[in-house]
Amino acid sequence: MPYAKLEPTGCGIHKGRIKLRLDFFLNPDDPNYGKYPDIPFHSHFIYPGKDASDADIKTEIEKCLNYFYAFHQHCWDEDKPFIEEWKKVPSQVGQVRCPFVKGNPKDSTANESKVQDVLSRIQKFQVDVSKVPSQDLNIGEKGTIDVGSAAIDRGNTRTLASNTWYQTLIEFSNPANAAGVIDTVEAYFAYAYEGNVFRVGSFHDDGDEDFTCNDAEEIGEAAEGYNKFTGLSIDIDEGEYIGADSDTPGHYLIIDCEISGGGGIYLAFAESYCDPEDSGHFTSESSSVISLYGTGTGAGGEENHRRGSFFKMF
Repeated sequence: MPYAKLEPTGCGIHKGRIKLRLDFFLNPDDPNYGKYPDIPFHSHFIYPGKDASDADIKTEIEKCLNYFYAFHQHCWDEDKPFIEEWKKVPSQVGQVRCPFVKGNPKDSTANESKVQDVLSRIQKFQVDVSKVPSQDLNIGEKGTIDVGSAAIDRGNTRTLASNTWYQTLIEFSNPANAAGVIDTVEAYFAYAYEGNVFRVGSFHDDGDEDFTCNDAEEIGEAAEGYNKFTGLSIDIDEGEYIGADSDTPGHYLIIDCEISGGGGIYLAFAESYCDPEDSGHFTSESSSVISLYGTGTGAGGEENHRRGSFFKMF
């Protein structure tokens, strides 16, 4: 059976709102434990309002844990890739795929205080379940946003952070096929040292190897191997690209890469550009590809604003 913990490196404020990262684990007696031994089988973000009680937060954590355990169990049983099934889940009111509420928060100071309060009592929010109730996985038609390249084990690597330096990478092989919101990111890392910080952004090509970050989100610490994160909110326009960086030298974060057969990547050495409106000059590797992929809901898709006591806008 699964359990959930808050991952502090991914908790904070995003676009003025409280952001909590949930990491889901399998217990050693679970038949699929060998796939994810002591590492998260899934990471998901929620955005509670400042007035959410501890009980409200734990209820939402348990709801998400039950859903994603059942979803992964479906994928394991049917031998289907998670991302292909997940792209079929619509982003709509009442569904776990779309927890972020857009709009201008009214009390950023209170939100900051709420995050610090939760983190000071982080053990209180661990959730264990002995039985997962039946879940409506809501798997329908394939989703809209498709950007980047498959998060798989490849033959080479590119560095986001090393012992002494860091850089920004943009995956240029597959631009976004539509405008909307990236809510899910996959990545594959050859090395991921404790204390790393993984950030993902959308980038506009300004020409002459210059790029500007449209939107971004700090994910927190990534793990070695395959990673997936849901519940994100990264705006992207059609034709833009997905990129990533890290600004924590000394905490290695090295992503898988191929140096041929791809549509190219762009690199900005000693720069961390995953911050909205940051821009700069990059260097091209014309045939490379990195293991970084995003999907989400198009701008014309389902209504994605939740309402109610837990997901209040402020």
